[in-house]
Amino acid sequence: MGFVIVKLLPIPKKIRLRIFHQIRHYYTKSMIHIHAHVRRKFINEHNEQFDKPAVVVANHHSVIDSLLMQSLNPKLILMVSDWVWDSPFMGPIVRLGGVIPKSAGYEENLDKIRELINDGYSLAIFPEGSRSETPKIGRFHKGAFYIAEKLNVDIV
Repeated sequence: MGFVIVKLLPIPKKIRLRIFHQIRHYYTKSMIHIHAHVRRKFINEHNEQFDKPAVVVANHHSVIDSLLMQSLNPKLILMVSDWVWDSPFMGPIVRLGGVIPKSAGYEENLDKIRELINDGYSLAIFPEGSRSETPKIGRFHKGAFYIAEKLNVDIV
């Protein structure tokens, strides 16, 4: 449904994207909550509401991490790796949703990310660069911190 809205509705692109992100947010949130065989524990020690644009960093251990990130807030855009961007199934969806491709580089994406931040969006990055083999946090790449510094936004 989000695909149809973004492609076909004769309304301004920013409004179409906002609607698409709302649908994506509620869809991913519902996917997490409807699975009866999954034990869930939500921890938000600092009562983060994600109402202020920021660079959101998280460990990337499983496929569900990207769903969890997208369920946090409708104004959260992911930075994705090449395989997601180029995927025949996921590629068209993420490109329509304004997702940022990692392969283009942080410096090259900075203007696009700045525009998103100015529109109230946060950027979610998995700073290890790929999924971890273990729950242990690996080496962080500098991109998330570079973006936060250049755009003067918080890191969550």
